[in-house]
Amino acid sequence: MKKIQLKIGLIALKIILIFALFGSCQSDQIQLPTTQSTCIEEFDFYGQGQTEFPAYVNYSQTGQVPWKVKSFYYNQYLECSAYATGQKVCSVFGVYLPNKAEGISFKTKDGYNNGATTKVYFSPEKPQKVSDESFPPSSWVDLSEFFVISSGNKSGYGSKFVISGDFYLSEINQAEGWIVFVYRGEDKKITTTMQIDQIQLLSDSLCK
Repeated sequence: MKKIQLKIGLIALKIILIFALFGSCQSDQIQLPTTQSTCIEEFDFYGQGQTEFPAYVNYSQTGQVPWKVKSFYYNQYLECSAYATGQKVCSVFGVYLPNKAEGISFKTKDGYNNGATTKVYFSPEKPQKVSDESFPPSSWVDLSEFFVISSGNKSGYGSKFVISGDFYLSEINQAEGWIVFVYRGEDKKITTTMQIDQIQLLSDSLCK
């Protein structure tokens, strides 16, 4: 019993320390992914089809098809697709990296691929909707070359998620900011489905 109580106490202390690290920062930006002990977001604690997330930015820049939670064989993930929407789609999903998070990694899977749809950017400011003429904002840095986005699955979905790589903010001389996933497609033209899972903050001080 004493061992159990000690273990619970250590877990509680760990959570307190995590929040203490963020005490001097903006509360609307500094939020860890769902599994705080490992800093991994696996989207398992959200409802099917959910599009609103307390810790992240998610909006439609063009059209009305935001990134949403989907599931397949008990695995939940983030997904966006222009297929059968009747719309031109540009959707934005942003993850904030505090100054104690050195970088980020994630996995991707594509389905019925008929063209590239997804890019990854760095933004020094919290992403927000702008005019289509101003998108993407000039302050954003295209990071797509740093990642391997799943591709080539033309007749269905990939059998598993692809490790898209690790990226560290030091590679672009930044200490904190937003990692932004942008999906761009159009019904009856480019309709590739893109899925993202296991978004992980890379940090020795925040994540264990």
